[in-house]
Amino acid sequence: MKKVYEIDKDLIIEVEDGGGQLLGTLKDTCPYCGQADCYFDCDQSTWDDEQETRDGADNRKTFNTVMDGIEALLLALACEGVDVGTAQFEVAIQTAIQATANNI
Repeated sequence: MKKVYEIDKDLIIEVEDGGGQLLGTLKDTCPYCGQADCYFDCDQSTWDDEQETRDGADNRKTFNTVMDGIEALLLALACEGVDVGTAQFEVAIQTAIQATANNI
């Protein structure tokens, strides 16, 4: 049976038969090209640092590394049958995201 969990407005987890996939991400994207794994790599960002500085890109990279771990944990829990769609999980996830953002 397929289960779908809306974790955040930008992340959905689909689980079926012990396997699962992430649709979307919790990661912040490059303000220039919109890719989550671009850190001053795209053509637009190499000549314009008005939207994001190199330090800002480094901070985003650190934040995104933590979000990778949170996403992996959520996917693993969902694949093991844990209901990650409860109100308690939603609050815990949002708290973890905010704590990460506040400490980078």
